[in-house]
Amino acid sequence: MANKEATKPIDLPVMVGIGDDFKAKGKSYEVKPLLLAHIPLFMQDNISLDVQIFNMTNEKAKKTVDKWLGEVTVEVEGKKITAHYCLDENGEPMSLDKAMADGWDLADLRNFFKKLCDMSG
Repeated sequence: MANKEATKPIDLPVMVGIGDDFKAKGKSYEVKPLLLAHIPLFMQDNISLDVQIFNMTNEKAKKTVDKWLGEVTVEVEGKKITAHYCLDENGEPMSLDKAMADGWDLADLRNFFKKLCDMSG
């Protein structure tokens, strides 16, 4: 018999790009899947996904984390493609400062990036 891993089905809102809930320090946030246009930039930014302490001690990495929590824009064929990948309980884009003010720790930051990557395939 072949071993089959039990996989959780992907929720419909995630499949259609609406997003999924993410919880940190008792608050709910919405994480949206990556747009195709942003994938090359995400890969180029080379974010440390598991070792968040690096992201918080390196100024360039810190700015990159802030960007992916907040607003990301690229230009494709002359058209600006903008997205907000983490929204707070009021539907407002997050930032690194807001995450710190909400009491996030390194595990919360890692879980945000894990959720973003898991949703995006």
